[in-house]
Amino acid sequence: MSAAWIVAIGTPFALFVWFSLGYSLKWDIERPETAFKIVSFNIALWGAISFVLIWKHFGLSAFSLKNPLIELVEGILTAIAIGVLAVFFRFWKTKTSRKVPLPEDSARTAIHYGIDSVLEEVIWRAFVLRAFGMGIKGLLISSIFFGLHHIGLSLKNFVFATLSGVILGMAYILTGGSFWAVALGHVVYNLVISRWMRLKDGE
Repeated sequence: MSAAWIVAIGTPFALFVWFSLGYSLKWDIERPETAFKIVSFNIALWGAISFVLIWKHFGLSAFSLKNPLIELVEGILTAIAIGVLAVFFRFWKTKTSRKVPLPEDSARTAIHYGIDSVLEEVIWRAFVLRAFGMGIKGLLISSIFFGLHHIGLSLKNFVFATLSGVILGMAYILTGGSFWAVALGHVVYNLVISRWMRLKDGE
């Protein structure tokens, strides 16, 4: 695999993980226990997905230890760096949220679903589905991962999201891998569902 390929795929993957986990922090104050469970589950899920994708493309040799001591130190330093970044992000989020005016809720929702939907299609269809083949195998694996990502704390969410992943995956396959067609459909679907839920709640 070339470095350009890794950067091209790794960048949206990293952005999606950061965006997904960062957006989950909206529950921090109102529902801290729920937020902790959801974020913890997502961290474990992304770790599993990363392992599967690396194994798929590079084999188990990618996980071999060539120099255990050096790699142990690198792992510790990486963990420290992630911890520092997490603390900084949490502090920055708390500090700036009091100073920077947020856009109107409807606009904020549109921005969130727009970015999130496109990044999801990069990961689940353009990368995961293709990685496992443009057939039943790739369709099922990408759809199950898609369902797990949206599970929240409800099995019903998992089933519904998995079926939605199957539909989006089939659309991707039947259109010959037309990324933007599926991404646009994903964005529109999320916005319609969001609007319907708001109307249902009487907002």
